[in-house]
Amino acid sequence: MAIKYRSIVSIAFLNIITCGFYQVYWTFKTTKEMDQLGADLPTAFLMFVPFLNFYFYYKYSDGFAKFVKRDNYTIIYFILAILPILFGLNRLVFFTGFFSYAVLGWFQALLISLIPMIVFQSGLNQLITENINRSR
Repeated sequence: MAIKYRSIVSIAFLNIITCGFYQVYWTFKTTKEMDQLGADLPTAFLMFVPFLNFYFYYKYSDGFAKFVKRDNYTIIYFILAILPILFGLNRLVFFTGFFSYAVLGWFQALLISLIPMIVFQSGLNQLITENINRSR
C-alpha cells in the first residue's frame, strides 16, 4: 500500500500559501491512493466539470467511507467534501462587485476548504498508523 503520510499542518500551510492550488494536487494524489486500496474512483479531472464535480466528490466520499474509514457515513463525508464548493458559490454570488468583500469571501472559502482536507487526510494517516501497528 503506497499511501503517503502527510502532516495536517503541512497540508494546511501549503494550501494557504498556494492559494488553494495544493488542494487540487492533494486531491489527485489521494484519489490515486484510494484507488490502490480498491475504491475504483473516477478521474479527479471531474472536480473541474460543473455538476460532475458533485458526482466525483460523492464517489470520493464513498471510497473514503468504505476503504479508509470502513464505515457507512458516505453522505456525511460527501456533505463535508462539497462544503467548500457551496460556501465558495455563496460568496461569489453575494459579493461580486465588492472587491474587499470578494477577497474576504475567497479567503474564508480557502479556510473552509481546509476542513475536508484535514478530515480525509487524518483518516488516511490513521489507516497508515493502523497498518504499521498491525505489522509489528
